[in-house]
Amino acid sequence: MAILNVISTRNYEYSSYADYEYYPNEPEIIEIYLTYITRTRQIDSYPAAYVGYFGFKPYASIDDLVQGFLETQALYRCRTGIRARHEWVSFKAGETLDGYGRNRVVDIAYQFALWYFKQGFQVVFAIHTDTEYLHIHYVINSVNFLTGRKYHSNTHVLLNEKKYLEDVIQYCTGKREKDLNILEYTNGYENLVNEKFFNKCLYLLFYFLM
Repeated sequence: MAILNVISTRNYEYSSYADYEYYPNEPEIIEIYLTYITRTRQIDSYPAAYVGYFGFKPYASIDDLVQGFLETQALYRCRTGIRARHEWVSFKAGETLDGYGRNRVVDIAYQFALWYFKQGFQVVFAIHTDTEYLHIHYVINSVNFLTGRKYHSNTHVLLNEKKYLEDVIQYCTGKREKDLNILEYTNGYENLVNEKFFNKCLYLLFYFLM
């Protein structure tokens, strides 16, 4: 079974980020997270296998992604507390393969990213293959682009998120026929986004911030 890991204020000091001088409540952490998962630091010798995102203009650079996080936070004047979330999913051998032996990890990465995006949060993800276990990293803006509210997680939300992840894997690998409906996992969260609506809002947002 896939494992969902979350970097929080409680375990940050024990993570690989503890060597940095910045903390999750400082804006610099956004660039640190993003350059780490996309493997675009000067010290990185092994590139990310795949990078994708929701909530940003097409062909966005790392600078564009960082700026996108900061602009949303500035728009709602929400510059305190956690600036970005970092989560990652680790898979056991063969878990991302369908019945024909095809690897569906990209499909899984996109479908799971919708957990955040459809609730109104910009998200960047990257697939890493440089360790024994295939894994996907996610960096999520802590500020909702629809409401300006912060992302809040608790035990109940985390359990629903894990259940959604398990069903995403089953769906993408052909072991689940029923379509995925995020409403089933978010207690009917009222601010769910569809991509067509967001694309219109996205360009208006960038137009007014330019």
